[in-house]
Amino acid sequence: MSESLRAIGRALPLALVLALLCLGCSSSQRVERLINQLGETQWSRREQARKQLVQIGPPAVPHLIRAMKDGKRPVWVRAEAARTLGEIGDRRALSPLIAAALREGDWHVRAGAAYAVGQLKDRHALAPLIAALRDADWHVRRNAAYALGQVKDRHAVPPLIAALRDGDLHVRVLAISALGELKDRRAVAPLVAALGDGDWHVRGTAAHALGQIGDRQAVEPLITLLASERNAVARSSAAIALGELKARRAVPLLIQLLRSKEVEARRTAAITFFGWPDGRAFGPLVGVLRDPDEEVRLWGAASLMTLRDRRAVEPLMRAAREDKSEQVRAAAMAALAEIGDRRAVPLLIAVVSNRQPAMAAAAEALGKLKDKRAVPALLGACRDGFWRTRGWAAWALGEIGEVGAVETLIGLLGDREAFVRTKAAGALTKITGRSFGEGQRQWREWWEQRGKQEGERGAVTR
Repeated sequence: MSESLRAIGRALPLALVLALLCLGCSSSQRVERLINQLGETQWSRREQARKQLVQIGPPAVPHLIRAMKDGKRPVWVRAEAARTLGEIGDRRALSPLIAAALREGDWHVRAGAAYAVGQLKDRHALAPLIAALRDADWHVRRNAAYALGQVKDRHAVPPLIAALRDGDLHVRVLAISALGELKDRRAVAPLVAALGDGDWHVRGTAAHALGQIGDRQAVEPLITLLASERNAVARSSAAIALGELKARRAVPLLIQLLRSKEVEARRTAAITFFGWPDGRAFGPLVGVLRDPDEEVRLWGAASLMTLRDRRAVEPLMRAAREDKSEQVRAAAMAALAEIGDRRAVPLLIAVVSNRQPAMAAAAEALGKLKDKRAVPALLGACRDGFWRTRGWAAWALGEIGEVGAVETLIGLLGDREAFVRTKAAGALTKITGRSFGEGQRQWREWWEQRGKQEGERGAVTR
């Protein structure tokens, strides 16, 4: 071996070590630069730094812990370092975060640490978080309440109930939210009492929490709130909670709201009936298909879908054909497909054939109706410029089981959009009983060698 080669052999390991050390230094410098950026006044710059640190993940954790503990750093950097540790979710940060939440001198850091502990969702933090509910600063108490809801330990219920008497609105609202997350029936009576709070944020959050807990003791108080509440958000929370409780006694009141002059009231009622099929609402829901508000019409169509009443077919077809909103037309088509009445097929074929707005929704609806009359239109839609239309048309052909679509579907396996390729592969498997994934070459070879002949003989399995 020449002397020059020996020199290279001796130098190479050292070069590699130096390169790795430099890489480590570069990485550490980047992390420190991003941590410093957490203290900038411009929110977008802070957010950019936080996201990059979360992407870096575990290697950034020791740096962030040191930054959070460093009393010489600006307080905003330390608080944001704590929050970022929570988002990374590394358990190494738990003990330092608990210590910061309880003993740090500045409330910004204590609050940030309490919030981050909640994101870690570790029950070892239960006692420290309960202690933080008694902090002198409301920001810390609020974040401790949030964190207890994330930890989801029922030992937190009594202290959270006590926090409903907190003098700060924010603490009461977050304590109520946490009780809703815990779903413990011991909280029902205190939450019913909170429905009478002087602040609508508290009333609305309490209504939502009662819906989460699902105890029917809350039905009458929620009906009372729905009837008397003047704030639209709190009223909506009460209505949705009653829907979650399937409180049939609330239906007449919700029907009244569907006919209200106030648009928010009509929206609330229409949303509430979605997923809550009650035949008494059929007529009023058909009526809201002509409501001047787009959102009311949209939720009216969606709610009719859950009723699956064939009397709705004609009104829904009219909405699918005439409504000015593409979203409402799509919702009406989805409802028609769910009802399963084939009277809708010619309308849906016309939407696809004429390339009208909401083509993708029409193609999906035709797949659910499984009517072979739709095949020519769906084959044409496989060439549409919009990827969702191509994808749903492919899916629909698979649902119908059209062997004549196989070559078109194989072609779609080369589509630039993953959604289209996935739907085409699924359709091919459904039609043929074979499974080659998205392998276009394998599908084509099989079709040319065996599948085409089996298809002509009607031997391709579905």
